[in-house]
Amino acid sequence: STQDSQPMSQTRVLREHGSGTGAWNTPIALSENSSQTFGFMRKDSKGRYPRLASEAISTMLGPMPVEQFLDVFLGRQNISEDGMPSPNGAFEGIRTAVKEGDFYLPLVNALNADSASETKRGSRCPGFIFRQTSDKADEQDGKIGSVKPDIICYAERHMILADAGSDDPNSVTDMGFTAVYIEVKSQPGMDLYRDPQSGTDDREKCQFVLGKYHPEQQGTSIDRAMQDLGQNVAYAVEICSRQHRHCCFSVSLAGSLARLIRWDRAGAVVTEAFDILAEPELLCQFFWCFAHVSDTIRGYDLTVEPATQEEEDLFSQLVVAHVRSQLPPGATDDKVEEAFKLHYLNGCVTAIDLPFPVTSDGEHESGSRRILVSRPTGAPLSVAGRCTRSYWAVDASSQKVVFLKDTWRIDASRKDGDMRPTYMQEGTTLQKLQSAGVRHIPPLVFHGDVAAALEPCTQDGDNEHSGRRETTMTQDFLEEPWVCGSRAVLRRRVVKRIHYRMILGIVGFDLLDLQSTAELMYGSYGAFQAMLDAHRLARCIHRDLSPANIILHRRQTLDGPSPELRDAYLVDWDLSCDIGHTSSEDDYAPSLWWQFASVDIIRASLTKTTHNIGHDMESLLYVVFYCGLLRLPHHITGGGTLLTTLTGFFDQYHALRRNKTQQGGAGKSSNMLFRTFSEMVIWESEKMSQWINTMFDFHTPTRFTPEDRRNKWNPDDLNKYWSTFLSSNVLPRSDRVDNLLDEAKVFQGSSSRTVLGKPHQPTMAAGSKRTRTVGHSDSESYGDGARPPRKRTRIGPGKALSSVHLSIPQLGQRWDHGMSTSMGRSSVPAPSNATAPPESVLATDNLSLIFSDGHRVTGESPDAGAIANTVSSAGGHNGRC
Repeated sequence: STQDSQPMSQTRVLREHGSGTGAWNTPIALSENSSQTFGFMRKDSKGRYPRLASEAISTMLGPMPVEQFLDVFLGRQNISEDGMPSPNGAFEGIRTAVKEGDFYLPLVNALNADSASETKRGSRCPGFIFRQTSDKADEQDGKIGSVKPDIICYAERHMILADAGSDDPNSVTDMGFTAVYIEVKSQPGMDLYRDPQSGTDDREKCQFVLGKYHPEQQGTSIDRAMQDLGQNVAYAVEICSRQHRHCCFSVSLAGSLARLIRWDRAGAVVTEAFDILAEPELLCQFFWCFAHVSDTIRGYDLTVEPATQEEEDLFSQLVVAHVRSQLPPGATDDKVEEAFKLHYLNGCVTAIDLPFPVTSDGEHESGSRRILVSRPTGAPLSVAGRCTRSYWAVDASSQKVVFLKDTWRIDASRKDGDMRPTYMQEGTTLQKLQSAGVRHIPPLVFHGDVAAALEPCTQDGDNEHSGRRETTMTQDFLEEPWVCGSRAVLRRRVVKRIHYRMILGIVGFDLLDLQSTAELMYGSYGAFQAMLDAHRLARCIHRDLSPANIILHRRQTLDGPSPELRDAYLVDWDLSCDIGHTSSEDDYAPSLWWQFASVDIIRASLTKTTHNIGHDMESLLYVVFYCGLLRLPHHITGGGTLLTTLTGFFDQYHALRRNKTQQGGAGKSSNMLFRTFSEMVIWESEKMSQWINTMFDFHTPTRFTPEDRRNKWNPDDLNKYWSTFLSSNVLPRSDRVDNLLDEAKVFQGSSSRTVLGKPHQPTMAAGSKRTRTVGHSDSESYGDGARPPRKRTRIGPGKALSSVHLSIPQLGQRWDHGMSTSMGRSSVPAPSNATAPPESVLATDNLSLIFSDGHRVTGESPDAGAIANTVSSAGGHNGRC
């Protein structure tokens, strides 16, 4: 199970201000992450929520007794209730509530401190504040996919960071700082779970999640229930995606019936229902205990903390340089900045301490690395699973840019006599491949399981580690007598996972960054060579091909970035296995990339297929076809569109109700028989057309296939054709197009940020978002102990800043200088009532405005008038300020 207490780092102040945050023959798991990272189904709530609900049904365990939940997850038995406000009548305010909105304010008032009444009751969750957030969504990633839980619990120290510092109970939503969320439905009949009747012996046949609905039922009520469940899951997804966490908590309320939920990367544990009007003490104890446990028990990953400003500067400097090294020679500053934004957000750099690795016998090496990260290159879309986040990172000790993979791997340990294939640490697999001489794989720098931390800290303030690994807990309750549902189904999905990190020495862009037909052909061939070598030299197959798993890296010369095609590396070997393994019916359901999985593997529950090298070759063919459709010039005939081609070929699936699995591959199968999709695409490059058509003929010949293309789907013939094709053809080297941009409106609501090439939100160590305010010295504390970053504001041609905020929180003073724009110039009236701040505040600071044309304006006098004059004198200068 996970660690149960919190460590202290060398920077104790930062911690006190908040932390983070074998072969298959069973159906593969269709998760939101595996199907929609590269899929084109609707990404809005109506499309996404039902998918999340379907995924969650087989990973949620319940109903756990409430007392057991409080004792196991929050250590209620060890927490004193001295000072706890009386729970009697705590939630009487909801008794008359009818509509959902009627519940919000009474709940918020019941949980927050009450200083207005004669009794003056304290908070039921000291150190935390509850806010109604149902009206103001978190749209930091845009309106599509935005979320707004009904009530959010924020740590008091994070309120200003979450932009929720107002006394107004109706606050904005910021999932990057959410501690707990409460989702409310107005009627008990809208409860998403069903507790079995008292005395029920055979719980295997009881359906807990959406149990009031028959599996075959269709219609408005079940559709609404799926939406509601998916909505609840989506909030947990967002919290665990935006914060460094190993778990999170929530409350589900239907009328006065409440349930407590704990989410982790194996699934979720849900309590039995209890009535907060009849038993208010249970909900009161939950929040009281939550307030009195460590950040670790609350779910935060305490190996992560806010980076210092010096570390952020180092990160920015090195990553900008590496971005420039990976772009084509002569890349403009705008191109560099655009690529840099994929990996960095100002003020949002976190530092990860790696006291690794932890071995299977509980030992770990001394010393640590300090790795700096900001925006991930990809963020998990599901709660349970590998939930991988990958970063362009900076190793602060070596001052090198490295690639960090943060994931939750399946536990490799087996019980005595269990001969199922094990799941090796990915770093161990890479070491094996490197020793065998496999080409086109990345150099391994460092890897290991994340050590679980202990509390209290040592007297010198360093982290203490228990010698245990940070793992999920949900699976520990699979055999509990209160669990409802088929154990066989649950065991395939609710799997023990271990938090694991790995550092690679190659850092580049994935295959979707291809710049030409040549780069697609050569890059994918490099991945094919890695597959071949692994198969021949190390008797290993990859099993999880996708565009994200092929990294393009530009070599450096004495004159700078090489103008030649980039080298390709095949990464993500965590689901690889040795050749010859067999598996049993109750193997874990793997979460493979749905779009690129072989048809036989998608239909494994029907075909009883063993994964082999031919299936990986098929996946690579689909990767090339997919990347070409998105990034190379073509047009589609036969009345089809790019969207219908992508969804019909790659995304198609349907659910099998009898065993709660998904089947798919109809589009791929149709193309095998009739070339339904591939022959409808007319490529601008004749060579691209030749390669695609030949490969599909090699894979599945039709009655029209020439004889010389038959019986060719094997590694040797494929390698011979591909190498000859590359050596005998001159391929286009600058023909990239962004086909999704041509149909932007069509793809706006169906494409992921990964496919669109848009930046993801940074993963926050809670409390690490810093804002710069004029008037502080760099050494002063900013609430989270970190120096604030410098902010940049873009000023377009002919435009000026509409206002300037100069804030000195200690003095409670603010100067608002309204600015008028005329002919590209601005004037700033000095405030008549402004008083100069004390010299001690501004004496060491100069206020400078630095523009992209090189112009610098500096005000050296520490008074409000000088500051106003400084801003005023900037009129007429355009560009970035």
